[in-house]
Formats: sequence, C-alpha cells, structure tokens
Amino acid sequence: MPTALKPPRDDGEAGFDLTPMIDIVFLLMIFFLCVTELVKSDLEMLMLPSAHSGIEEQPALARRLVVNVGCRFDPETGRFDYRVRARFRDLSDARKLADFLQGWVAAAEAPREALEVKVRADARAEYGKVQQVMAACAKAGIRRIGVGVEPGKN
Repeated sequence: MPTALKPPRDDGEAGFDLTPMIDIVFLLMIFFLCVTELVKSDLEMLMLPSAHSGIEEQPALARRLVVNVGCRFDPETGRFDYRVRARFRDLSDARKLADFLQGWVAAAEAPREALEVKVRADARAEYGKVQQVMAACAKAGIRRIGVGVEPGKN
C-alpha cells in the first residue's frame, strides 16, 4: 500500500526571507562605490601650484564644473603638450571648450550667477592656457571662477 504524503506542518509562525533585502543592500553599496569613484575621477592627477593664502574648499556644488588643464613634457618635440578636460571630454581646442561651456550653461537649471567653474591647472602650465579657459568662461557668461591650488608652506 502506498504511503500518503503528510501535509506540511504549520507552526503558526510566519517566515520572512531576508535574501532579497540583503541583495538590495549589496547592490546599493556597489552603486555608491562606483559613483564615488566617478566623482573622484573628474579630478585628474595634476601637480597643482602652491599658494600661501586661499579659501578652504567647500563641498562640491551641483552647479560647479571642474576644468582640468594638464601639462606634460614631450621629449620628442622638446615642448609641453597641453590637454584641457572637463567631464571626461577632451576640450583642448578653444572652440570645443567654448561650445561645451555654453552648452553647460544652457542646460543648467540655475541662474548664471549660481554657476561656478573650478580651474585646476598643472603648475608647469603656461598662464596663457589658463587664461583661455577663463576667457571661454566669460564668453559663456560664467562669472564665478575658482582656481585649484595646494596649500603652501610658510
């Protein structure tokens, strides 16, 4: 005679599966780690000039754009090569930079007075390259321009 299957035992307690919640927590952790790295990668490794005075940097504003002016020596030509980058885009051409800044201002959902550009230039970069970035900012209507420096030693 075949044996009958017994019905599942009911203890009267409801169970709660934590597996989906743990999965979501791990996904959120991975998301925030990736976002943090993307924010940090906007700041290129540059040898910044030193300054004895200045204002301590405040937390990054949502309405701030970081423009990096990189400089490296090319031994083949015996000259410095300059690279202007913002938001992972190469803006070394002055026209590209001006168009990018004007597009950024147009897309920003804030008045121009609230927008800020932080220029981080390599200490070896010619001032003329930084001046080109500042002129493009002025042309786009951006009046708040900050300069990235390392704290100097007294």
